[in-house]
Amino acid sequence: MPESAKTIRSMLVAVDGSAPSLAAARWALDLSRALGARLYAVFVDDDGEGGRVPKDAWPGPGDPAYARLKAGLSALEAIAAEGLRADVPTETLLYRGAIVEAILAAASDVRADGIVLGDRGLSGLRRLLLGSVAAEVVRRAKCPVTVVKAGALPQNAPKEG
Repeated sequence: MPESAKTIRSMLVAVDGSAPSLAAARWALDLSRALGARLYAVFVDDDGEGGRVPKDAWPGPGDPAYARLKAGLSALEAIAAEGLRADVPTETLLYRGAIVEAILAAASDVRADGIVLGDRGLSGLRRLLLGSVAAEVVRRAKCPVTVVKAGALPQNAPKEG
């Protein structure tokens, strides 16, 4: 293991409930376990003001926002459960605001030594029009960023279920 990898004490993975983000979460969990690092999983609600949302203010099933956020919140629950099973210290975070800014803020807030993201694999005109969260985070992050390509889950990563 490279000496620089031994200094990784915390990783941040951004999830949204999509298959690429869940693959990134499984990869980040596997890496965190191998390095003995803490894993932070963040989901960003881009329909609101920026900042971290305290757990006691997270929307529940009776909240109108819950239906819109259910996939991301469910992904956070699944990652927390998998972290517990894998004996990886895991903390889940909910941020509001612009996605890239919220991911970068979360990484700064938890002092992440690395960020892991899934890549949806947009190409051509769609990428030009929609942009790429992963590309923007890579460009602006103050720590290393790993982008897990869609469908490229390593063989040794934990499997779903």
